[in-house]
Amino acid sequence: MYTYFKFFILAASVLLWGCGSSSQKTEKTNNSRVEKPAKTDHIDLPEKGEDILAVSSFADTVLYIPLETTPQSLIRKIFQIQLIGDKILLDCNDKLLLYSQSGKFIRQIGQKGNGPGEYNYVCNSVARGDTIYISPTNKQTIIKYLLNGDFVGEKLLPGHFRMSWFDMTPDGEFVSYADLARGKLDVLDKNLSKINQLIINHNAPVSTPPTIYRNMYDYSLQNGSERRLLFTDYMSDTIWDISKGRKKVGYVLNMGDKILPEKYRFERFGFDHKAWMKAAAPYQKIKMVETPDYLFLFQKGWTTEKILNTIYIYNRADNTIKRYDTPYIYDDLVGKRNLNVLYSSHDCLMAVVNPFELKPELEKEQVEGQTGKDAPSPAWLKQMSKVKEDDNPILVIIHPKVN
Repeated sequence: MYTYFKFFILAASVLLWGCGSSSQKTEKTNNSRVEKPAKTDHIDLPEKGEDILAVSSFADTVLYIPLETTPQSLIRKIFQIQLIGDKILLDCNDKLLLYSQSGKFIRQIGQKGNGPGEYNYVCNSVARGDTIYISPTNKQTIIKYLLNGDFVGEKLLPGHFRMSWFDMTPDGEFVSYADLARGKLDVLDKNLSKINQLIINHNAPVSTPPTIYRNMYDYSLQNGSERRLLFTDYMSDTIWDISKGRKKVGYVLNMGDKILPEKYRFERFGFDHKAWMKAAAPYQKIKMVETPDYLFLFQKGWTTEKILNTIYIYNRADNTIKRYDTPYIYDDLVGKRNLNVLYSSHDCLMAVVNPFELKPELEKEQVEGQTGKDAPSPAWLKQMSKVKEDDNPILVIIHPKVN
């Protein structure tokens, strides 16, 4: 059950397999309401760093959770993972699967179809409390389910608006990224009525059909938490705090000439993908995960297939930052192997391990007879011995330290 990631070209009214963008109708915006914090964290990204990022440098707990494999829960790919109390919600694009914290399959949330409460594919989903909000590909609606599987209702979005990729503020307001190609974020209240529009990029094109180039990495790492919602469009040094439905500067980075210039935006190349790939190759973008004590910055190229090339860890308490020139976090506590972190939820970093790749690695390590500090823990080896090569992925949850 291999979890894979590929690049997608998202154009015009299509944001993710048919997920539409918002209407081009001009609306009154509230762009002047940019709150300035008393103190902005200016982060100077180091030019040099270390080659290995050991998980023990920032975490003390690493959990491996084999996800139960049943005919109803076969996983082909995972787009998003959300931790909800003692439950785990997986967005697999064609279905939403709910697991216990031990990895036991509980149920599928909703069904495929065009009827009430049904979806063809899932554009995006956000869980708040025991409620799951779903944006389907085949409707201009938001579908609501409870964790127990009950269908709550389905609400039509206003006008020609379609909220594909979205998030929610700590206060329960919706923030839609559907108009991001035009440099805008739309804020909706709990009743899905538009209450604000934020201009994130004043230089974004507004008169031509927008095209936005994104890959799975852009969607899987969530920027929100129970405390605040952060956002960046990769086109500036600023990380915005949009927790209250308004713009407030959260962090300022010194990306410098690593930022993709406006003239190299994908839509300015007239669908000439090859030319754009060549022009954008030197530039970088950063995703972030904020926990009470750390800010994790994950950097990758716009066009490189390698998921990451650099990871920064900013210690919020002592205002220090370290750079690691590696795409992986090395688990030196339990499994003694590299982890490709692609997900985050509730102050945790997460990765998935493919049994099809893991089992041959373990057999090789057993033959080589790894011992001492390089050997995985006996308890972990016993746990992995029960996993079959064709089983669902193994979820890895990293709990950063709380100082």
